[in-house]
Amino acid sequence: MINLAGDPGCDFYIKRELEEAGIEVTEIGIPYNREVPSAITGRLHGWSFMRAWYYWVAKADEATCLPFNLADELYILDKTVRVAGHCAAPAPREWYKQPYHVGVPLYHVDTQVGLNLLVQYITRHAAREQGGGEEG
Repeated sequence: MINLAGDPGCDFYIKRELEEAGIEVTEIGIPYNREVPSAITGRLHGWSFMRAWYYWVAKADEATCLPFNLADELYILDKTVRVAGHCAAPAPREWYKQPYHVGVPLYHVDTQVGLNLLVQYITRHAAREQGGGEEG
């Protein structure tokens, strides 16, 4: 992903990245971040997506976080999808150790491939929760 910090034309790239991943584009009108002056965010199955300088910040609440069984699979496949944005990319259960954690509610994603993969896992979890998908 390219560095979009301070880029007044960032929305073009952000929209393209969101659409490629299959994330709903949400135009908020006023730029949300001084670092990346975007007026676009993304939404998908209770997750929000905001673009930072060279990565995406994906957040969910406890109800829609990625459960550990799926987060563990994702971790094995792609270390550019970083749990809690941690630069050392620890495994999900290494970072979220407390018994009250039910999954991963925060990722930083460094590549388009990683963003696309995260979307697949979020969608898989949402389908399972709605009763229409496989157990994961």
